[in-house]
Amino acid sequence: AIAADPEHANNLGNYASFLKNNRKDADRAEEMYKRAIAADPKNANHLGNYAYFLADDRKDADRAEEMYKRAIAADPENARHLGNYALFLKNDRKDADRAEEMYKRAIAADPEHANHLGNYALFLADDRKDADRAEEMYKRAIAADPEHANNLGNYASFLKNDRKDADRAEELYERAIAADPENANHLGNYAQFLFELGRTTSANAKLVVARRLAQDPKLVLELEFYAYAHGPTGARAQHLASIRRLLDQGTRSPGWNLTGTVARAAKDGFTPKTWLKKLARVICEERPATDLKGWKAWQNAEVP
Repeated sequence: AIAADPEHANNLGNYASFLKNNRKDADRAEEMYKRAIAADPKNANHLGNYAYFLADDRKDADRAEEMYKRAIAADPENARHLGNYALFLKNDRKDADRAEEMYKRAIAADPEHANHLGNYALFLADDRKDADRAEEMYKRAIAADPEHANNLGNYASFLKNDRKDADRAEELYERAIAADPENANHLGNYAQFLFELGRTTSANAKLVVARRLAQDPKLVLELEFYAYAHGPTGARAQHLASIRRLLDQGTRSPGWNLTGTVARAAKDGFTPKTWLKKLARVICEERPATDLKGWKAWQNAEVP
């Protein structure tokens, strides 16, 4: 197709996305994105897709922002690019005010877009600490797409952590897993929730599946901590060694709440609970790993 018409912007842009997503060939993908934009400099889709590529694959925040701005200038009502730019501003620029402005614009452009509604809900809960508005957005997101696993799972965690509503949280965790049975993140979060309730058998069943599916090192670290805190005493050394390996590699899970895990483990007789609490704080990046130096079990952990 491109040989037949080397200046066909849509074919160039679609081929760029194919190379990025299917071939995982960032260099050829970037070449095609550039050719697509050269062929049609005001095409919002190619500009927005290239912006996402620059942020996600190249980790080039400055060029990504330039492309997002060009995409939005070309199509100020394009909900997808507005929502992606909002995420970029939140995660890459740490600019909550501009991120919120873009979330609002994205939702105004498409009031039923479940992704943007759910992402804005997460932003309101985590960044604005505004539980009432966050819950309103979660409800709108789920009404827009009742089978959206990420929104269901995130709402479940919100109900657990912010509303302290175990019954509704459990209902939403069940719905999230029914919508996506192999989502390791939701399975892991549900396992943590069940462990905290003292429902160890059900929690372990979810944990086994989550550990088998997990790819993200942060999630693997969290799952190993649950297994260490709640699992059989004889398996602790193995889990602690895995935790040490991940921490030595620089893996952390900043902001994740492990206080309930520590409290339940202590209630169930875990010892030494003081070191467990310190380990949790290191995992959540609240304290440096040097806090664990005096712990004999940590010093003896054989890193696999």
